[in-house]
Amino acid sequence: MGLGYTYKCKCTSPEPILLGVGMGYPLLCEETRKEMSDGKYGENVQQIVKKYPRGGVDCEYMLYICACGRWENDTKKTINESVNQEGSKKHIFYHLCPDCGKLMRAVPPNKAKLVCPKCGEAMTDIQPEIRWD
Repeated sequence: MGLGYTYKCKCTSPEPILLGVGMGYPLLCEETRKEMSDGKYGENVQQIVKKYPRGGVDCEYMLYICACGRWENDTKKTINESVNQEGSKKHIFYHLCPDCGKLMRAVPPNKAKLVCPKCGEAMTDIQPEIRWD
């Protein structure tokens, strides 16, 4: 199931924030696993993915926000040591802010105060939430 919001300020075009995945989940997880395995997210991530080749990858879209105000809509990158996630150890790879290097945290968009990175104005949700399967 996917969920979406559309935010806007005075200087930008509407900015969609998509959460979840919907029917494309298996394909997105496969692509994310390949990126992890190819080293796109660093050597540590690459080593863990190669250590657990049959591990399950969780990669739904989330909203991440930093204390400095930077926010981004990106996939969660978690790998379970086995496909059977029950009782399986999870390796969670955290998002670091590209601006200040601090840890970004996942938040629901309706709980976040988003600020435009260009003009500094608070962004507002301009449409009812979107839901898809």
